[in-house]
Amino acid sequence: MSKVLPVLAALLVLRQVHQANAAVVIQLDQGSFDGSLASGTPHFVKFYAPWCGHCKRLSPIWEQLGETLDGKLNIIVAKVDCTTDKGLCQKYSVKGYPSLMLVNPDGSTTQYRGSRDLASLKSWAIDHVK
Repeated sequence: MSKVLPVLAALLVLRQVHQANAAVVIQLDQGSFDGSLASGTPHFVKFYAPWCGHCKRLSPIWEQLGETLDGKLNIIVAKVDCTTDKGLCQKYSVKGYPSLMLVNPDGSTTQYRGSRDLASLKSWAIDHVK
């Protein structure tokens, strides 16, 4: 029994670390979007639909981007589900999925049109955040 407790404790710590890392990309909706922007921090947002194949392929890369930029750049990496927040997606003129854009605290936007690999996304974010 004395050998089991340290193993269980270690597993619990690993689970907590995994859960903390999973929250690096924040899920925003109509109710939380403006409040998050009010923080004064630019947001790099993925507007997506859960059924979209391109969105599904981008998901692990988007999570890696959030982990890579967390604490290193003044930016929030976020995502918005356009199937549940249609009004928000209309407000930002989302026409296809995924749509990636930098949303500044003043509401201005810059559409991302580059490659969907980690290096390209990271480089663009660094270049566009002041």
